[in-house]
Amino acid sequence: MKYSLVIIISLIFLSCASVDKSTQASEEKNNASKDGLVCKVEEITGSHVRKRVCYTQRQIERQQEVAQEALRRSSGGVPSNPAP
Repeated sequence: MKYSLVIIISLIFLSCASVDKSTQASEEKNNASKDGLVCKVEEITGSHVRKRVCYTQRQIERQQEVAQEALRRSSGGVPSNPAP
């Protein structure tokens, strides 16, 4: 009786995990659309809810530039490991 309960619970968990992977695979296929948009699923900070977001390649590059500039400003523009 105990073994059958363990097997049933294991199958339930495995089926949930396989559904998550299949939806993730289908979303990756749709990453590059005809409009030049790159879509991905992001987990919202402070939550387990996932949201699909789409950006153009130019928007992605701009976000990277802004993040790098913010990092440079916060570190004072001095490299963390200067050459001896």
